Amino acid sequence: HGLGILRHLVPLMKGLPDRLISLDALKVILQVLQYNLARVAVQEFACDLIAHLAWGSKDCQRFFVKECGPRAIARTIGAHLDKPSVLALACSAVQSLACENEEGRTQFGDAGVIELICTAMKMHSKEADMQTYACAALQSLVVSHENNTKEVNRLSGASLAEAAIVRHTENTRLQEFGGMLLDTLQPWRIKAREQRQQGG
Repeated sequence: HGLGILRHLVPLMKGLPDRLISLDALKVILQVLQYNLARVAVQEFACDLIAHLAWGSKDCQRFFVKECGPRAIARTIGAHLDKPSVLALACSAVQSLACENEEGRTQFGDAGVIELICTAMKMHSKEADMQTYACAALQSLVVSHENNTKEVNRLSGASLAEAAIVRHTENTRLQEFGGMLLDTLQPWRIKAREQRQQGG
């Protein structure tokens, strides 16, 4: 599969993201995502590729956001709420496009992705990978974004993260991302932890 091949080449070929931008390939990747909504494998490959390109290149991230990539990914999540494998990779793409990108965070918020992610967390509480990427996505969405933070709190995002942390104690990445989300939503946790450390 072409998208899968690109995904594996991204970390191996320095300069590949810039080359893809110059070839207009990023727009094609988004079109593939949008025009193949029902095809699970295509959605997985496309979301995974978008996540890695955006994470490795700010130019790629800005391009995807400018081309309304967040809305396309929200559409993927809404269409595949019953498929945790798609949801995990889509949430990874959310994290990558929202991280340190205010416009990306705003687009995702406007597209209703926070409610979709919280719904997915409730539906697939046993799926550690999905819970991990969902916490990571929510963390990127709420940092320095008041409206998204309010929405996550309205949907009991902290409780969902706590439940995931308790259920999947063996998953270190979930512990990390879930803990980061809780610290962002409930800053008093950081102060309490520091006080315990000082007291110990």
